[in-house]
Amino acid sequence: MKYKFSNEKIKYILDELGEEYKSLLIEKSLDNIGNVDVDNINLSELIELDIAIKKPLKTSKREQKRKRMFALTALLGLIYFMFGGVMLILSLYRTTMYSRIPSDLFVIVIFMGMLIFLLSVYASVFSDWKRGKSSNKDINPYALFNSWKEIEALITQLTPDEYHKGPRTMVEYLSTNRMISLEDKKQILELLQIRNNIVHSSEDNLKMSKEEILQKITIADKIINDLSKLI
Repeated sequence: MKYKFSNEKIKYILDELGEEYKSLLIEKSLDNIGNVDVDNINLSELIELDIAIKKPLKTSKREQKRKRMFALTALLGLIYFMFGGVMLILSLYRTTMYSRIPSDLFVIVIFMGMLIFLLSVYASVFSDWKRGKSSNKDINPYALFNSWKEIEALITQLTPDEYHKGPRTMVEYLSTNRMISLEDKKQILELLQIRNNIVHSSEDNLKMSKEEILQKITIADKIINDLSKLI
């Protein structure tokens, strides 16, 4: 475990939450395959489900602040729009105090609200599109970490229980039994090393260019595809 707790209550609660998460993960996997036998769960699909669930939790604080800012600005636009509309309606009744205020002013407030709302929505959508386009399917070392989790699930599924002593032992078994080529073995072990670097280093210390990451992701996708055919 990455964190060490001296507080037994915190450790107990986290252990309980971990067990609950595993149960929910298994139940969702069983629902997806329409089966009640846990031994029929596909490990690769289980990993993909885990990645999908955890993805929202990995959203950066900066991204959360950005989305909150756009949401608040859009809400402000709606408030202006509704305020202007209500005041315009009230101004139509000459007996009210609002008759003294030109109705054109409320029309301006309505259009200001509409403009603020539409610009906020546009800015949010455009920002998401720009980020998605520039990211090229999340080009960062952690995308490789997710790819490794899928590979590890597949090699575990392909390897007998007595060889479940670690990734290197399982890869060696697959290579010895000619289930993977020597080149595949080399590439899998390289991905394992990258995985270890990701776990034990900060993102700033992972000296990999976007081109290198894309290349490794392409290799990982090919390995995942080849291993999936063996199951």
